[in-house]
Amino acid sequence: MHRVVMLMSVSILLAVGSDYNPLLVSRFEEWIHAALKTGIIRSMAGTGGVVHADWLRSSPPLRPR
Repeated sequence: MHRVVMLMSVSILLAVGSDYNPLLVSRFEEWIHAALKTGIIRSMAGTGGVVHADWLRSSPPLRPR
């Protein structure tokens, strides 16, 4: 794989990841009333599927073969 493709893919993934931080924080704020550990688990479970689906859609060069 060409270095430029890898560099651009990583840059795009970092930008996409930073876009999902507010979503994760808002989910965490919804669940913090239960307990800290429960809030972390439920917020990650709620947003993990969205982030993973976007990764599969937007980053073909970084997918495992």
